[in-house]
Amino acid sequence: MWKVGDGEPVKVLRAHGYPYGFNVTREAGKPVVSFAYTTRDAAGAAATQISGAIEHAIEVRAHPQAEAHWGREQWR
Repeated sequence: MWKVGDGEPVKVLRAHGYPYGFNVTREAGKPVVSFAYTTRDAAGAAATQISGAIEHAIEVRAHPQAEAHWGREQWR
């Protein structure tokens, strides 16, 4: 089961101020993808939308090119 993490301050190269972001993780808690936004509100809204998208999904999987690039086992 994949999970959307809480929004937190993050460091982003070439970003001004203090952006906020969150990770989508898999069962073991390993991040699969990270998102960063300029405000806490924007990060929270995006996290809510992504949570809704994966909450009742019957399958969530990596695109074949991502598996080929990073290795199939990283997505399990």
